[in-house]
Amino acid sequence: MRTLYDECLDALNGNYELLPKKEDQQLSEIIEKLFPTMLMGNIDWEKVIHKKKIIKVQDMLDVFNESELVIIFWDNGGDRALITTLKSFINALNEVTIVSFDTYVFFPQYKCLIEFYHDGTITMGYSNETIKQ
Repeated sequence: MRTLYDECLDALNGNYELLPKKEDQQLSEIIEKLFPTMLMGNIDWEKVIHKKKIIKVQDMLDVFNESELVIIFWDNGGDRALITTLKSFINALNEVTIVSFDTYVFFPQYKCLIEFYHDGTITMGYSNETIKQ
Protein backbone atom coordinates (compact mmCIF):
# COMPACT_ATOMS: atom_id res chain seq x y z
CA MET A 1 0.00 0.00 0.00
CA ARG A 2 1.37 3.41 -1.00
CA THR A 3 1.86 5.97 1.72
CA LEU A 4 1.77 9.76 1.68
CA TYR A 5 5.55 9.61 2.07
CA ASP A 6 5.77 7.54 -1.14
CA GLU A 7 3.65 10.13 -2.94
CA CYS A 8 5.92 12.88 -1.60
CA LEU A 9 8.97 11.12 -3.02
CA ASP A 10 7.21 10.66 -6.36
CA ALA A 11 6.31 14.37 -6.45
CA LEU A 12 9.96 15.28 -5.90
CA ASN A 13 10.60 13.43 -9.16
CA GLY A 14 13.93 11.92 -8.10
CA ASN A 15 15.31 15.32 -7.04
CA TYR A 16 16.17 14.26 -3.51
CA GLU A 17 18.52 12.17 -1.41
CA LEU A 18 17.58 10.46 1.81
CA LEU A 19 19.51 11.93 4.69
CA PRO A 20 22.15 9.36 5.72
CA LYS A 21 20.79 7.18 8.55
CA LYS A 22 23.24 8.42 11.16
CA GLU A 23 22.49 12.07 10.35
CA ASP A 24 18.77 11.34 10.24
CA GLN A 25 18.96 9.99 13.80
CA GLN A 26 20.92 13.06 14.95
CA LEU A 27 18.68 15.62 13.23
CA SER A 28 16.20 16.04 16.09
CA GLU A 29 19.09 16.53 18.53
CA ILE A 30 20.57 19.22 16.30
CA ILE A 31 17.23 21.02 15.96
CA GLU A 32 16.68 20.87 19.74
CA LYS A 33 20.11 22.48 20.27
CA LEU A 34 19.41 25.21 17.75
CA PHE A 35 15.76 25.99 18.49
CA PRO A 36 13.75 26.09 21.72
CA THR A 37 10.91 23.58 21.70
CA MET A 38 7.67 23.30 23.60
CA LEU A 39 6.45 20.27 25.53
CA MET A 40 4.80 18.78 22.43
CA GLY A 41 8.02 19.15 20.41
CA ASN A 42 6.99 22.08 18.25
CA ILE A 43 9.25 25.13 17.96
CA ASP A 44 8.62 27.72 20.67
CA TRP A 45 8.64 30.70 18.33
CA GLU A 46 8.12 33.14 21.22
CA LYS A 47 11.73 32.38 22.26
CA VAL A 48 13.22 32.75 18.77
CA ILE A 49 14.59 36.25 18.27
CA HIS A 50 14.84 36.40 14.47
CA LYS A 51 11.61 35.07 13.00
CA LYS A 52 8.83 36.02 10.61
CA LYS A 53 5.56 34.64 9.31
CA ILE A 54 5.59 33.37 5.76
CA ILE A 55 2.47 34.39 3.87
CA LYS A 56 3.28 33.08 0.40
CA VAL A 57 5.97 30.93 -1.22
CA GLN A 58 7.57 34.01 -2.77
CA ASP A 59 8.52 35.11 0.78
CA MET A 60 10.94 32.17 0.94
CA LEU A 61 12.40 32.99 -2.47
CA ASP A 62 12.92 36.60 -1.37
CA VAL A 63 15.35 35.26 1.25
CA PHE A 64 16.89 32.14 -0.32
CA ASN A 65 17.98 31.09 -3.78
CA GLU A 66 15.82 28.31 -5.25
CA SER A 67 18.93 26.12 -5.69
CA GLU A 68 19.62 26.19 -1.93
CA LEU A 69 19.84 22.70 -0.37
CA VAL A 70 17.32 22.02 2.39
CA ILE A 71 16.55 19.14 4.72
CA ILE A 72 12.88 18.24 4.99
CA PHE A 73 11.52 16.32 7.96
CA TRP A 74 8.20 15.77 9.71
CA ASP A 75 6.88 15.74 13.26
CA ASN A 76 5.95 12.06 13.13
CA GLY A 77 9.60 10.97 13.17
CA GLY A 78 8.72 7.80 11.28
CA ASP A 79 9.74 8.90 7.81
CA ARG A 80 13.35 9.49 6.81
CA ALA A 81 14.38 13.10 6.38
CA LEU A 82 15.46 14.05 2.90
CA ILE A 83 17.70 16.56 1.17
CA THR A 84 16.45 18.48 -1.84
CA THR A 85 16.57 21.96 -3.31
CA LEU A 86 14.23 24.72 -2.26
CA LYS A 87 12.86 24.75 -5.82
CA SER A 88 12.03 21.02 -5.73
CA PHE A 89 10.38 21.45 -2.34
CA ILE A 90 8.25 24.34 -3.59
CA ASN A 91 7.27 22.42 -6.74
CA ALA A 92 6.05 19.50 -4.59
CA LEU A 93 4.81 21.62 -1.66
CA ASN A 94 1.37 20.04 -1.28
CA GLU A 95 2.63 16.45 -1.49
CA VAL A 96 5.49 17.17 0.93
CA THR A 97 3.46 18.98 3.58
CA ILE A 98 0.66 16.41 3.62
CA VAL A 99 2.99 13.62 4.84
CA SER A 100 2.36 14.58 8.49
CA PHE A 101 0.68 17.25 10.59
CA ASP A 102 3.77 19.47 10.76
CA THR A 103 6.55 19.78 8.18
CA TYR A 104 9.95 21.36 8.73
CA VAL A 105 12.39 22.74 6.17
CA PHE A 106 15.89 23.24 7.54
CA PHE A 107 18.59 25.33 5.88
CA PRO A 108 21.69 23.92 7.64
CA GLN A 109 24.11 26.45 6.20
CA TYR A 110 22.12 29.34 7.72
CA LYS A 111 20.73 27.56 10.80
CA CYS A 112 17.30 28.58 9.57
CA LEU A 113 14.11 26.57 9.99
CA ILE A 114 10.69 26.94 8.40
CA GLU A 115 7.81 25.26 10.21
CA PHE A 116 4.63 24.41 8.29
CA TYR A 117 2.32 24.05 11.28
CA HIS A 118 -0.88 22.01 10.99
CA ASP A 119 -3.09 25.07 11.57
CA GLY A 120 -1.78 26.62 8.33
CA THR A 121 0.74 28.94 9.98
CA ILE A 122 4.16 29.06 8.35
CA THR A 123 6.99 30.52 10.43
CA MET A 124 10.62 31.02 9.50
CA GLY A 125 13.34 31.67 12.04
CA TYR A 126 17.06 31.64 12.63
CA SER A 127 18.73 29.90 15.55
CA ASN A 128 19.57 32.06 18.57
CA GLU A 129 22.76 30.01 19.08
CA THR A 130 25.17 27.84 17.19
CA ILE A 131 25.43 24.10 17.72
CA LYS A 132 27.56 23.29 20.74
CA GLN A 133 29.73 20.34 19.79
